[in-house]
Amino acid sequence: MTQNVMSALGNAGVGEALRHELSTIESLVNYHTWIYHEIQPFLGSQLTEIGGGIGTFSDLLIRHHIFGGGTRTIEILEPAEDLFAQLKHKCHARYTGLLQTNRLRLTNGVFTPRGNTFDTAIMINVLEHIENDRDLINSIYSSVEPGGTLAVFSPALPFLFSTLDRRVGHFRRYRKPDLAAIIEGAGFSIEKLQYMDILGVMPWYAINVLAGSCSFNPLLAKAYDRIGIPITRWVEHYFGAPIGKNVLVVGRKALH
Repeated sequence: MTQNVMSALGNAGVGEALRHELSTIESLVNYHTWIYHEIQPFLGSQLTEIGGGIGTFSDLLIRHHIFGGGTRTIEILEPAEDLFAQLKHKCHARYTGLLQTNRLRLTNGVFTPRGNTFDTAIMINVLEHIENDRDLINSIYSSVEPGGTLAVFSPALPFLFSTLDRRVGHFRRYRKPDLAAIIEGAGFSIEKLQYMDILGVMPWYAINVLAGSCSFNPLLAKAYDRIGIPITRWVEHYFGAPIGKNVLVVGRKALH
């Protein structure tokens, strides 16, 4: 996040709508596992997750990546103090050893350029919260090591923008070309660019755009994660997705 936006989040915490969203998606196992498997081939050994929230995706990264051995490390940045408190509690309860050996680092603060200090940056459902998204991507580019990668997963399709998006602090939803232009504009080359969750487009449009729902329904979300995500994941694996409720992009920084 840009420093002014992240500082504001850190000082004021997050709104009730966003807390409810994070609580709801915490139990969506298939959803997060799908995202992880899509970015896993591009992960290096020194990861930085920007905007870790309450640690839902962070936990997946730690369990499936850092325990792979070697010198792998993960730093998780979360500016909102109330979310960071939950993140810290979760990590201390589950990963005390990693914290003690400095393989897992937690930071309650803003992202600032550091001068090539990590090889992978990850943002899952974060960039849409940032007003000056180009500034953040430019800052990340200057901090990623040559040959390193950036993985961004965000809500897609502007026509799906709803009152709920606004309530949870989204500034926008992305089209593939728009997000690719931001990543390439910073200097990254595109390694992967795809829509995800074509099956979720119409339910989101009907419930949140047409009907104007202003909150997440935990029961519907869990049911869709259990039934809908495996179906759409299978379809998209074999046939791709011309549109989707979300968009994923992976960019790589040149070696020279």
